[in-house]
Amino acid sequence: MEDYRYFGAILAVFICCNIFLTLWSSLLWLSAVVYGSHKDFVYSARKLIGFCSGLLGLGITVICITAGCISAIQINLGMGNPESIVLTVFVIILQMTGVHYFNHMDLAVAPLAICQVPELLRVFYCPTAVLTAKGREKLKMSSIEQGNNLRAKVNAEREKLKDDKDLINSDISLLLRNHSRNKSGKRKS
Repeated sequence: MEDYRYFGAILAVFICCNIFLTLWSSLLWLSAVVYGSHKDFVYSARKLIGFCSGLLGLGITVICITAGCISAIQINLGMGNPESIVLTVFVIILQMTGVHYFNHMDLAVAPLAICQVPELLRVFYCPTAVLTAKGREKLKMSSIEQGNNLRAKVNAEREKLKDDKDLINSDISLLLRNHSRNKSGKRKS
């Protein structure tokens, strides 16, 4: 009977996470439809996106799914049965494979985001980048590369804005000169 209580508690946490994930993600989606053209929308929505990502991927939902599957196997098939052991190993292999591929994608796409996760949570968020020397080195190199790319992009945007500002200033001064010439030409006539 005690096993069912653990399973029920895990299932309750899982259902709550999914309900709130659905709620906040749908509100985020609706806001993107309504306010998506606003220039500050993505920046201002970043914390809500991080919260939804945390509910989904940081481990709460994933851990609940894994723990729920394992406890359901143990409850239904009994502990120590060969079938329950094989199925438990199968669930763990599926979980670890998914974590490995997610970490691989995160290391390639968002290494700076991994660096912003607190170190204690980084073990759960991206264990590949924390627990292996190769992963730590890849995280360091990818972060430096992404930082340089972002820096170059910012500098290019600044140059573009500077060029646009210079162009606008020269156009304004040209218009003012033409206007003053036209006024002085009209006065002479």
